[in-house]
This record gives sequence, structure tokens and C-alpha cells, in this order.
Amino acid sequence: MRCDNICSRCGVPEKTINHAIFECPPALQTWALATTAMPPSLFPSPGIYTNMDYLFWRRSDNGDEEEDKDPFPWIIWFIWKAQNEKLFQGISRDPLGTNQAISLRDICLVDGSWHQDNTYSGCGWIWITSEGTQRMLGLHNQPRRLSPLHMEVEALLWAMQCVLQHTTSQSFGTDCQDVIKMIEKPHEWPKYSTELLEFKRLRSSFSSFSIAYVPRALVSKADHLAKLARNLVTYAAQTKDNPFRRFYRCEVALQRKMEEHLFKWIDEALLDETRMVERKHLSLVEEVKEFRGKMVEKLELEERMILKMVEERMKEELEEVKAKVEAKIKEEMMMAAETLQKMAREMAKTSMQKVGITLLVVGAIGRICGKLMG
Repeated sequence: MRCDNICSRCGVPEKTINHAIFECPPALQTWALATTAMPPSLFPSPGIYTNMDYLFWRRSDNGDEEEDKDPFPWIIWFIWKAQNEKLFQGISRDPLGTNQAISLRDICLVDGSWHQDNTYSGCGWIWITSEGTQRMLGLHNQPRRLSPLHMEVEALLWAMQCVLQHTTSQSFGTDCQDVIKMIEKPHEWPKYSTELLEFKRLRSSFSSFSIAYVPRALVSKADHLAKLARNLVTYAAQTKDNPFRRFYRCEVALQRKMEEHLFKWIDEALLDETRMVERKHLSLVEEVKEFRGKMVEKLELEERMILKMVEERMKEELEEVKAKVEAKIKEEMMMAAETLQKMAREMAKTSMQKVGITLLVVGAIGRICGKLMG
């Protein structure tokens, strides 16, 4: 992973990987808004390895999530993606929106696409499961409606019709705040009375229903489907399994000589795109696992190096202490030897004096005895 010298989000001249993911103010806000515990003395820190060590092994909430549902790899990925979007597209991502993107679970995101130069308007929706994977998606078009807001409402109504084929308990998300206001206070939107009556009818079929505002960045896939549908000529077709399935004529269908019809189902055309997204998801999971393995290896290597350095340092300190002790002992022994030599000289001198005195005394006694005997 490589970094530019200047941070695209905060302008710091000396940008590192650790700064981009953990220390840049928008990244720091993203971590603060996330569910990951952030002890001030431990995380985030100036060291990339220290931060990764905390995320992998030292978090107090480390055992609360299953490995494939742990949010921190996704937080890192979304932060890095936001860096690239700011650098290459000039798009500034809100930290709150980043966390909402990570936490979106079991929700059907809808969007409508309208343009005055197009004959058709498009609808798109994508159903995200509680595991964060794509369960279903859909798109279709219809003659251009009166306004973009009409199309946003139509997109919601069509998504509700499709979802009702599978469940009666579902949450929906839209990036159009006017749709939320319209549902909350329908009497203030008389121009949309027909659509609101249809919404009321569909809403009554749900045992549990909710709808919430979602930032536009999080409905990008539904928006892509809606724009794609706007440029397709689709036809209605009812089947027993799905009365809302649609198709379009295509060259691929013309090559199928054994088929009686000359069309291709919309969901069949989207299957490749869905599989591509799933492959990217699996690839990301593998990359995270590979990155985790490499981090473990690096941390183990660093631990061994640190232990070796500590051992060598302790050995050096022990040698220094040993040398000092030996020098001190040698110095004490030399001082003791000098003291003994001095004492020996003093004792020898004292002994000679005593011998001299003794000889004088003996000589004097001898002279006295000689005089007495003489």
C-alpha cells in the first residue's frame, strides 16, 4: 500500500499510511463514530503496527463480533476509499455517512432517475441482508413522469411491490428527504394524492414497515441501476413466480435459436453484475485475511527482534556491571595488599627496635655481672 506525500483530505505535507487511516481528522472522526472502543492511551497511536495490534487482539470488544462481521476491516477500507475519492474525484465523504454505510443491514435502498431529455425514467432498488450481502436487486423504466420527485415515489412503490413477493417485514431507505416528508404529512402534498393512496395500500400489506433517509453516497448502487434502466427499452411480462419481472430485447437472445422468444430477462442481465460484486466482496475478504496474516508475521518477527535486542542489551549491561565489579575488587585487593605491606614494614621496624633494646639490656647486664664477679 503506497501513499502520496500530501494528504488529500487535510493537507498534511508528510502523509503516512498511519496518518491516512488513523490520524487524519476525517478518519479520526470515523473511528470515533464507530462502535470500536478507543482508549485514549492505546488507540489510535503514532505507530501503524501498534494500531493494528490493538484492532486485532487488544480491543475490549474483540470477541463481540464474528470474524466476517467485524466492522474494523470495512472501516479501514471505506476510509481508504474516501481518500481516493477526494484525491481523484474531488468528493468529500462525511465520516457519519461512512459509518452508516458500514452499518446498513437488512434494508432495501431505492432510487429514481429522471432527465428531461430522456423518453423514459428509471427505478432501481437493492436489498441488503442482515449479513451485509446483496440478496436481490431490480430495475425497470416507464415513460418519463412529471418531475424527479414523482419518479422517486414511483421507485419506492415499485420496490415495495417487489419486496412483498418475499416478505411482509422490511425497512426501506431513500436519499430523497421529500419522500420522507410526504409520507409523514400526506395532506401537505395534494399533487401526489394518487401515489400516496397507492403507498397506503401497499403499506397496509406489511406487518412491519419503516423508511429512513440515507445519504446519497450510500444509495449509489440503486442510483446506478435507475440510470441504467432509464436507457433501456423494457417490456412488462408476468410469470407465476414474479409478476413484476421485466425484459428487454438484445443480441444475446437472438443467438439462442432454441428459444421461442427474442428477449432477455432484466435480472438475468444483472446476474453477471451481481456476481461481479460478490467476487469483489470475496476478494476483499481474502485480502483482509491475507493482510491479517502478513501483519501477524510482521508482528511476530518484530517481537523476536525486540526480544533479541532486549537480550543483547541485558547482556551488554551485565558485562558492564561485571567489569565494574571486577575492577572494584581488583582496586580493593591492591589497596589491601598495600596496607598489608605497610603493616609488615612497620612490624619489621618495631621488631628491630625491640631486638636492639634487648641486646643493649643484655649487654648492660653482662657488664654489671662482670664487675660484680671481678
